[in-house]
Amino acid sequence: MAAHYHCMLQRADFQESPESLKEQVIQERLRGVPSLLLLSQQGADSWVLLRYLEVGGGWQVMPSDVPQSMLRVQSYGAASLNNYLFVAGGTRENGQEVSAVHSYNPSTGFWSEEPAMNQKRYNFRLLAVGGSLYAVGGQSLQTMESFNPAQNTWNLAAPLPDPLVEFSACESLGKIYVVGGYTPRGRNLKVLRYCPLADQWSEFDIWRHHVRKQQMVSIEETLYLVGGFIRDGQSGQSEDSLNVHSYDTRTKEFTCLKVNTSKSGLSICCTLHNDGIYILSRDVNPGTLGKHRVFLKYCVFTEVCEYVRGAPSEGHNMHLFSVYLS
Repeated sequence: MAAHYHCMLQRADFQESPESLKEQVIQERLRGVPSLLLLSQQGADSWVLLRYLEVGGGWQVMPSDVPQSMLRVQSYGAASLNNYLFVAGGTRENGQEVSAVHSYNPSTGFWSEEPAMNQKRYNFRLLAVGGSLYAVGGQSLQTMESFNPAQNTWNLAAPLPDPLVEFSACESLGKIYVVGGYTPRGRNLKVLRYCPLADQWSEFDIWRHHVRKQQMVSIEETLYLVGGFIRDGQSGQSEDSLNVHSYDTRTKEFTCLKVNTSKSGLSICCTLHNDGIYILSRDVNPGTLGKHRVFLKYCVFTEVCEYVRGAPSEGHNMHLFSVYLS
């Protein structure tokens, strides 16, 4: 049952089964070795799914046949839900926007086509929240929709207060937080919070700093912002470096944890894995011109950033995932 968990969710007899059985199945689904996966485009017509080998470093190709409809797609949304990988939306080289959704099941090694989103979108955020997926915004889009695996359908949710571009978002304690980017009126300094139970957005805070193009992850009530651009509201200075900032949603404190000016904060990908944030970035030293990819781990508890062996030498359009593998 656990190997085909989402199929089980859609069965009426499973939906009516005791909560203890449902909990047993999802725990079985999440059993295994915590592993890093990297989805990488190797060429115009070639995607590969790689598993990081923590002993010795390096990457192992996973058995997977990426669907043809995923080829030549960029600016897509990606997330993991119930130990499935989801890839949604994006845009093709010819400018065609995409609403298609695909999932990868590590238990079987197969990709599947899922119901398409109601709206084509790219440069958006795909988040897992409370057993559902949320597609938040998109290039100048205000809309949001959610996917419930048990119902196997996408439903429109409350729209963002304004259309946003270059924003960041993540889930924390069952709620969605959106920061930075631009509205049609200019810089967005607001922290927006969405409550799924109320299906409602609210203005949670206002920052002195303007941020854009960050990657975001969370641990309980703390949001972590990685990379991107940050502009100080007092000095007006902007910088592109591999910064790591934290934002405590209880105290509303914004803290700079780490600054690495020799690494680029743009075109990065990151994910939470075990006790750290794993980050793929690029070296921006004058002699390298940003060509060298760098694999880093920011240790959350020690606040130390360290190199990780085995940065992938090829590929682009990358996304990191943390999943359980048998």
